[in-house]
Amino acid sequence: MKSALIVIDMQNDFIKDTSPYSCQMLDDKLILRVKKLINFCRKKKISIIYTQHSIKPDKSNTEIGEPKNVRACIYWNKRMGNY
Repeated sequence: MKSALIVIDMQNDFIKDTSPYSCQMLDDKLILRVKKLINFCRKKKISIIYTQHSIKPDKSNTEIGEPKNVRACIYWNKRMGNY
């Protein structure tokens, strides 16, 4: 059986106290533990999969109840063309 590390939504908007997405569980100690785990996996050649909460520029994929001033990772690039 092959193992992998999945790192979910470890991005600034979930860490900053001023963000509507702020999560109290994401403190400096947890971030340090995740970094150590990532380094361990890299050394052992274990796959690492990252996910990121991303929102379309027109915010059409935001969830009900999300703040109107949502800033979380607006995605788009030239290769993607229209979103």
